[in-house]
Amino acid sequence: MNLWVDDLRDPLIYGKVTHDRLDWVWAKSVGEAAQYLLKEGVERVSLDHDFEHQKYNGEDLIHWMSKHNRWPTKGIALHSSNVHGLTNMSKLLVKLSPFSPTGLYQWGDFSASAEVNPPKSKEEKNKKK
Repeated sequence: MNLWVDDLRDPLIYGKVTHDRLDWVWAKSVGEAAQYLLKEGVERVSLDHDFEHQKYNGEDLIHWMSKHNRWPTKGIALHSSNVHGLTNMSKLLVKLSPFSPTGLYQWGDFSASAEVNPPKSKEEKNKKK
């Protein structure tokens, strides 16, 4: 099982998760992600930083995984649009995770990864024109 951790972005729309790749589970909060990680069998996590109207963020989940030694077995990718959050989570993963960096915002084996940086909304794309 792979875990997409994001409160807003649907992995079928924003990630490389397709209807024939339903081994991705969508956790919409840090608490829900922690519950999945307590179970055996989480191979990969694709993690957002910000969770609207929630107490915890992606950094908190990284700290929780480190404290409880509940890492996915293959790798972690980050897909947040918050650059400051990405930087902070990247630093934490370098310091705390058992994985080596393997790409931009990727640690460990992420060959079946969700997209690292989700596509921008139409409004964001149009602002630059």
